[in-house]
Amino acid sequence: MIAQTTNMQAVKEFMQSPEIWRYCAEFGADKESKTYTHGPKETWLAYTVDRKPVGLINMHVMTGSMCQFHPYILRAYKDKYDEMVQEFFAMFAKDMQKEVIKLNAIIATCFKGAIRAAFRAGMHQEGVDRLSFRTKDGTHDRILFGILREEM
Repeated sequence: MIAQTTNMQAVKEFMQSPEIWRYCAEFGADKESKTYTHGPKETWLAYTVDRKPVGLINMHVMTGSMCQFHPYILRAYKDKYDEMVQEFFAMFAKDMQKEVIKLNAIIATCFKGAIRAAFRAGMHQEGVDRLSFRTKDGTHDRILFGILREEM
């Protein structure tokens, strides 16, 4: 089940759990200075399985017609990732104001599983942001994916 959450303490605890935070820690991010917000331009959606929070989706309103989203899921539940994204798409199509007609996701090329998941979800590759993501292994391109409301 997916539902909006305003409990930013729960969001912080999930996002700063070791298996999710490891991506931020790679760059020396400071847990204490990181803030999580909820408001008119930023929403957090919690994905639960048997009432246990196992995933989060962060959505930002970017323009009057487009939002950007970033999903997170615990490794033990990665087989539920596609289901979580499809539930999010259904919620978006049903509940988001009609003027917002598109969702975007930006995925670094080093995250092959996330790229495959974007294609499985029906997203389209729309462009490449060259050498814009750095990991301990080097610099990578990021791919812009998009999906229109009527494609969900």
